[in-house]
Amino acid sequence: MGKHERDWVEAAEQAVSAGLNGLDQTESINLIVQAIRQRVGWGYERALWVGGDNYRDPGDVHVIWADRKDKIELKFSHGSGSGTAKNISQKTLNKKIDSSILSYQDWDIRQGLRSQRYTIIEQRIGRPLRTQSDYCDQLRKFRDAQDPVIEQIAQITSPGQESYAEYAARQLNLYLDKVNALVHDILGTSDLDHTQQDVLYCVIKQFESDRQTVEFFDFTDLDKFITHVASSGKSVKFLNKNGKDVLRFSVTWKNICQGGSTPCFNVFVGNAFKK
Repeated sequence: MGKHERDWVEAAEQAVSAGLNGLDQTESINLIVQAIRQRVGWGYERALWVGGDNYRDPGDVHVIWADRKDKIELKFSHGSGSGTAKNISQKTLNKKIDSSILSYQDWDIRQGLRSQRYTIIEQRIGRPLRTQSDYCDQLRKFRDAQDPVIEQIAQITSPGQESYAEYAARQLNLYLDKVNALVHDILGTSDLDHTQQDVLYCVIKQFESDRQTVEFFDFTDLDKFITHVASSGKSVKFLNKNGKDVLRFSVTWKNICQGGSTPCFNVFVGNAFKK
């Protein structure tokens, strides 16, 4: 998700939170607010926009009750897609699965790809880059000027994204118990109580159009048990026994361009979930 898209999504999330707190919003936002109230009920104390940045306490909006907290993950799409389930750190596999697994950024550096990108930019500006921030500043200038060097940076980066997906899939197959725990964390479900889902996924399609829909995804009946992990292009697929992908991790960069700033994973709900 690029910065421009993240900006409008965050604005929409904040508007939903304000609407849940009784402040009138646009018709599109009010329809979302009404759907959430019908789902969670009335009588809550307040709603808080939390932005979804806390991995340990997920959700974009929290509805606070006297005795509980409903966590709501909002997924906006101007099209018919279901949006990204999560955007998580490129260090997740190293931290959540096993410390021996290289992060994507470390993999990229070891493959010599960062060095190649730096060299191209240094050749263009005629001096050595001082810091990572200097690199990003120069890239933004080239991007804003629609300079084709941005495409060169992406082309250098792409093979490393694919090779990392292959590497990550091989490593994850060695730790399937921890992989399954990670899947439950992401979906907000429990491996002990299959009827439990701690996060309410509210998916808004065709946002701000007369075809807008609001759906709530229930993952409790989904066959979430991962038996194999495979790579496909720049994606890591978490597969159940039927060969359906429960989740898909896409190796990407959040800001500027591919190979720009902030490597991460975009996480999508896979084709094992049928709505």
